[in-house]
Amino acid sequence: DGRWVFTASQDVRVWDAGTGRQKFRFAGSAAAFAPDKTRVLVAHGYDVVARDLATGKELARFEGLCKKR
Repeated sequence: DGRWVFTASQDVRVWDAGTGRQKFRFAGSAAAFAPDKTRVLVAHGYDVVARDLATGKELARFEGLCKKR
């Protein structure tokens, strides 16, 4: 919907596209928006964490999802 932008490198940052201001900063190296655009999925180590874009709260953690094969 164009409201949010994220960048990912040493950490994941979520930005308000309208103001250009940073809204959240999470530990992690990669991210993807959920299809409904209300959550962001963040890869952190071997885990994937679902976070609410309104509050930044952790909604779910999927442990070991990113293990090397």
